Amino acid sequence: SRVIPNPGNKTEAGYPSCKLMSEESSEMAPCRRRQRRPHSVANVDVAKAKPKGSKQANVLNDALSLSYKAEIDTILEKRQKEGPPSPDEIDTARASGSFEVAHSRLPMTDDEVAEAHEDIFGRPPPDVARSEKRILALEREVGRLPKSERKALTWTLRKHPLLFANCPHTKMFLELDEKDFDAASAARRLAKYWESRRAVFGDKMCYAPGTFTEPVLVDYRRFYARTLAIVNDSDTDEMARDDAKKIVQIIHDKKLAAIDACLQQIENNAREREDETAEDADLKATARAMAKASPYELKVQFLQVENMIEAKAAQRMVKYWETGLRLFGPGFEQRKYVTLEDMQGCTELFKLGLMRLMPSEDDCGRSILIYRNVAAKEGHEESTLHMTEERLLQLGINEHHFAKVVWYMFQAALERNLCRQHGLVVFIDLRGVTLKHFMNFKAHRQATSSIGDCMPVKIRAFHCLLDHNHSWWRNLLGGLFSVVNAASKRRFVVHACDMEENIEELSKTFGIKPDNLPVDIGGTVDTEYFIQWFEGRRAKGF
Repeated sequence: SRVIPNPGNKTEAGYPSCKLMSEESSEMAPCRRRQRRPHSVANVDVAKAKPKGSKQANVLNDALSLSYKAEIDTILEKRQKEGPPSPDEIDTARASGSFEVAHSRLPMTDDEVAEAHEDIFGRPPPDVARSEKRILALEREVGRLPKSERKALTWTLRKHPLLFANCPHTKMFLELDEKDFDAASAARRLAKYWESRRAVFGDKMCYAPGTFTEPVLVDYRRFYARTLAIVNDSDTDEMARDDAKKIVQIIHDKKLAAIDACLQQIENNAREREDETAEDADLKATARAMAKASPYELKVQFLQVENMIEAKAAQRMVKYWETGLRLFGPGFEQRKYVTLEDMQGCTELFKLGLMRLMPSEDDCGRSILIYRNVAAKEGHEESTLHMTEERLLQLGINEHHFAKVVWYMFQAALERNLCRQHGLVVFIDLRGVTLKHFMNFKAHRQATSSIGDCMPVKIRAFHCLLDHNHSWWRNLLGGLFSVVNAASKRRFVVHACDMEENIEELSKTFGIKPDNLPVDIGGTVDTEYFIQWFEGRRAKGF
């Protein structure tokens, strides 16, 4: 019922020869114009192709009316002539209620807008969700058709394995019924369509150049995501799920082989460098060796975080191990895991609640981390939630201690299977921050941000909490954006209303309930919970 993609000609990286799978093409692919004109059904004179009244012509006319063929051609030509939109300044979302999507006019393609929307709100845009639901249902029903009815469709899948990911022919059947979509009927019509097309035009003309849209990177990612969804779909028949598992395994094997090739290239490039000290060169060499020796599952995690781009995944892996070695010393090479015993000098930051992991996931299965300002606001020097900058300096607490705490909390979150699968949401509580403290802690922000940039987990969204009517919020956001990458900027949501309004909006719009937020930002999780959590992990040797 499912056809495993034929690897075909390979590059050295180990994936199909289509260059769109590479990192270089991933930057270009979303903006690529598809110039080829499709092979048109409506523009072919059936009477010339076959004698009038022939069996083949009658079969085609029975399967598709002339108007229906014209609709297919219209969609094919429109999609392939226009291609994806150019990366103009597209709004990621419109501010409403108590939240505002920060920096909402970043250059983004439609696919990037949809991806950012899903990350922020925990669900895809309505039109995308509707399409994805229909495609999965259609694919499931195709698998249930008798083999005798789907011979032509099976052959088509061999020619174009991404038939359900980017093919306008398939999309036409998805858009037939605006309200009530009958997946079983659509599957039969799709099978009949390809049977009729092959009967009339033969294999050469049926699959002529331009028949299928040229895949881009996002199509491969969509194909991978849907295949994973089939693996986890209990409604799909067992045979289809087994085929999906094989496809996923093949993709992982090929991609991990490509990651190993990228790691080797990083190693080769490092040998040519002469501008490093011996100590720094040894540390980086150790990090590269640790990346090569990483377990299969961990490499897959890095690959998924970097959207299946092996070069970026390899770089992130090396950065992960290198950062761990710098923070925790040579012993990290053997342990590969951090416990509270490795957190010397960080006890005060834990007590202040610099970063806290909430007890459960949100409505979308994402773990929640709360990062808060611990520098004292004037008049709060004795507060148990704050400490003056002078006191931090007296205790010898610097940006490295901040980074260690953030690393530990990310690691704790990754112990959860749902976090590895769905990622996490980070709250940044900057209420009460003064301009002086904000500027003085720039190094701390850079250090903590670097941890999120190397961890094998996706940060789906950042929720930034500001005081109501904050006077210098533009400067504050500008400072935050200076230490995060472009993908993170697209996922910032700013909350600057009263606490009650913020909590209501978080619950209704983002699926984050009060019982999974700390009391100091309007939730119900008290400080006692975190103290018990911390002591429990210490007792267990975590």
